[in-house]
Formats: sequence, C-alpha cells, structure tokens
Amino acid sequence: MGASYVKLGKIEEAKKDFQKSLELDSNNDFTFFELGKIYQTEKKDDEAIDMFTKSIQINPQNAWAYNRRGEVYAWGLMDKKAALKDFEKAIELDTDFPFPYKNRGYINYFSNDFEKAIVDLDKAYELDPDPHGNGFRVLFAKGKARIQVKDFKKGFEDLKESVFYLEVNLKYGNDSFLEEMLKEAYYLCAYSAGILSLKEENEYLKKGCEMGVKECCSILEKKKK
Repeated sequence: MGASYVKLGKIEEAKKDFQKSLELDSNNDFTFFELGKIYQTEKKDDEAIDMFTKSIQINPQNAWAYNRRGEVYAWGLMDKKAALKDFEKAIELDTDFPFPYKNRGYINYFSNDFEKAIVDLDKAYELDPDPHGNGFRVLFAKGKARIQVKDFKKGFEDLKESVFYLEVNLKYGNDSFLEEMLKEAYYLCAYSAGILSLKEENEYLKKGCEMGVKECCSILEKKKK
C-alpha cells in the first residue's frame, strides 16, 4: 500500500504505511529501502542513510540499496570515499546494474579523472541507453569527458545526440536544470573545430543565443561582420 501512496504523491500517507508495516515485520528489507527513498527525496540524508543501511543489514545482496546509499553519500553528504565504496559494492553484486556505473562515472568526472569517467559512463549507457530516461544525461557527461581528453570526434557526437534528446525532453515541460545542460551543450557544440558541419555549428549558436547564452550571441555578431 505504501508504494501505491508514493505513486499518487501521498508521501506522508506512504511513510505512515511503511512504518506500520515495520511494526508488523521489522525484518523487511524492502520497507526500509522504500522509506530510505522517501527520505532521500526529502533530502533528509541521515534518515535515508539509516534506512538504506538497515535494508542492507537484512539483505546484504541488495545492490539497489548500496547504490541509493552511495547517492546520498555522494550528493547529500559529499562523502566521496563512502560513495565510491557503495557504488563498487553494488557493481560487484550486479555487474549489469547501470546506475552505480553512472554514479561512479559522475564522481570520477568531478574528480577530473576523465578516463575512468568515460569507461564507467560508456558502460552505464551500454546497459541503459534509454535517452528519455537517464541516457541523455550520460551522453552529455561522457561527451564532456571525451572533450577533456581530446577525443573530440566521439565527444561531439555524444554531445550532439544529447542535444537532440534534451530538446525533446524540454518540450514536455520546463526544467531549469535541463535548460542549463542544453545551453552548455549548444555552447560546446559551437566550438567543434570542424567536427560538426558549419551549418550545425551555426544552428547551435543561434539556438544558444535564443536561450540567452551571451557567448553564442557574441560569436554570431562577430560572424555577421
């Protein structure tokens, strides 16, 4: 019942139902896991860690719980070491699980370890290429990582594909985070150094300028002169 409440957006009802379930069965790893997800969404990091840890204690083979706990360590508590340990454990338990590869890839990217980031992000995309789910985010990140190691051809191919799906996703509603990603992708693609066609570069410049990217507008003005 708690999971149904979550789908309906009735979070407080969901929490109460899960807590009642634990009163009846305190050895249910799924219930602790679901409560952890709620606390993670609410950015209650300590509570989320506690719930995921209890889920793991009951079921040490729960790769999903390790991955979720790693996400809280990584993006909530900023504990990179603990996060990497959990992501690596999740991968050890399920080598076909895309999310810990993605998360480890992001940590490697932000740690400027671009080669490792590319390996992980490539694997994540191979396992979960759905561009309307997490795929376009992975494409965007690995495109940027490839540019950092001067693999420009593959880098701009990834970015070009991410632009397409970012544009599609934004048609279904405003999302400031996705808009910022798209702006950056337009700006980067405008500097493809001939890897993309001149027509494509100009198209990205125009779209970037329309979205308020000053650098794109400036380059367009210079081209007109």
